[in-house]
Amino acid sequence: MKKLILIFALCIFLGITQSFAESLKSGWVKKDEKILNSALDFIQKNDFSDSEIQNFLRSGKSDGWVPETELRGFGLKKSVRNFYGGYMTLNVTYIYYDDKPCKLIFSVGEEAFGKIKASLVKKTRKDFQNLFELKTNNAGDFSYSEYRFERDFSANYEKFAEHKKSIVGEIKNISIPGEYQKYFDFLFSADSSDEYGYIGGEAAQKTTGTIALEKLLELNDKNVFLNLLKGDSPSGRMYAAEGLLTLENSQASVDAINKVFLPLIAEGVTYSTIDGCEIETGVEYELFEYEGK
Repeated sequence: MKKLILIFALCIFLGITQSFAESLKSGWVKKDEKILNSALDFIQKNDFSDSEIQNFLRSGKSDGWVPETELRGFGLKKSVRNFYGGYMTLNVTYIYYDDKPCKLIFSVGEEAFGKIKASLVKKTRKDFQNLFELKTNNAGDFSYSEYRFERDFSANYEKFAEHKKSIVGEIKNISIPGEYQKYFDFLFSADSSDEYGYIGGEAAQKTTGTIALEKLLELNDKNVFLNLLKGDSPSGRMYAAEGLLTLENSQASVDAINKVFLPLIAEGVTYSTIDGCEIETGVEYELFEYEGK
C-alpha cells in the first residue's frame, strides 16, 4: 500500500511539474535558452581577452541594450550588460584596467533559472549547472541567491593595485575577523553596485552599505576605513570617509580622505546616492574641510 501511495504521489508531482513547464510560453523559454547558449559558448571557448569580452558585451545590440561603462577610479573600469530574455536576465559584469581583464562575472537569478530549468534542452541545462555555481550574496539584512560564473585575473589586478599604490599609497596589512570580512569586501569591491545613502527602497530600509558601515564601526579600527578609502567601489569610499571621521574627526583624517579624493576628482570619477526611492547618479567627489570637533 505504501508503495502504491508513493507511486501515486510521484505521478501527481510529475504531472504538476509537467503542467507547470507546459504553461510557460515556449517563445520566451527559447529566448532564454538562446541567451544561455550564447554565454555558455563564450565561456567554453575559454578566450577571455579584453577584445573577446568586449565583443560579447556588444553582441545582440539590435535589442537596443548596450554595455554601461563606469569609472571605478585610478584607471579601473566596470562595464555591465544585461541580456533580457523571456523569464530570466543574464547579467554580465566586467572589471578591467588598461584593456586587461581583472574580473568577469556572469549571473542568473536562482528563481528565474528554476522557473525555466525543466523546459531547457538537456545539454543547455547540464552545461549551465557544470559552469555556474549557486551563491548567496549577503552583506546585510538583505540576501539573494544567484547562479554565478566568475573568473578572476589576479595578475592583471595586481598591476592595477601597484598603479593605485603609486598614487594613494599602500593598503595597510590588517586582520579583519571572519564575520566582518563580507562587510569589508562589499564596501571595497569594484563589482559592488550599492549607492551611498542611509535609507533606500520602497520599504525605507537601511541600505546595504549603511549596514556594512555600522558593522565595521564595531571594530573601532580606523585602519579598516583608511583601507576602504583606497578601495575600488566609488560609493564604498564615501562610506569609508564617513566611518573614518566617525572614529577620528581630525585634520589627519580629512587629509587622508582628500589625498584619495583629489585624483578621483581629476579623473572624473563619480558615485551614486540614494534617498528613499530617489537615486542620483553622476555625483562628483568633493574635498573635505576640517571644521573641528
